[in-house]
Amino acid sequence: EVEISCHFIEGNFMDLADFPRLKKLDLRHTSVTGDVRDIGENDFLHLEYIVLPKTVIGGWDYQFQLISEVPSVMNAIYLWMRRNRDRELFSDWRWYLSRDSPDWYDGYHDLNCPDHPFTVDLVQARSRLGWQWRNEDGDFCEINWLDPEPDRICDADTSSTRSLQSIQEEIGFYKGHYHPPTAEEYNRLCDEYSED
Repeated sequence: EVEISCHFIEGNFMDLADFPRLKKLDLRHTSVTGDVRDIGENDFLHLEYIVLPKTVIGGWDYQFQLISEVPSVMNAIYLWMRRNRDRELFSDWRWYLSRDSPDWYDGYHDLNCPDHPFTVDLVQARSRLGWQWRNEDGDFCEINWLDPEPDRICDADTSSTRSLQSIQEEIGFYKGHYHPPTAEEYNRLCDEYSED
């Protein structure tokens, strides 16, 4: 069993992909670079724990430059989790839209309106995995599912993961939006919200 947790590692994290016995990789306090979309099906085969810094595209606390980047990164993370058969591998990770992004806009059209949803979380509902945008106050966009919809019989498990119904009940202000609305859409939503 090999564990790597060091502050002085540099270069691309993929240089460590060939360590066949690597179980733990904690690079959060390093300046390594790379892109999680570069992880191949034979890389990091036995990894049980990983933290990549935000200098890696898709790393922990990574800040996306474009909303359109998110689906491909989430899909790469999903494929890695599925291959390693570990749905908890990235469970505590968060990603954000960068304030430098051309997609960024200031929220709080008025004080009664929910803020913009510029944080990305993984979501697990029983046997199903997806991701969704949210704001810091807990207002959620719709879920972008990564797993296909399961058979009702197969999904009858009563594990500790949240039910789909409880997750969908959290979607209110951004219902119908799978990604953050544009600034214009956001202002329209806020105007409608204020009228109610």
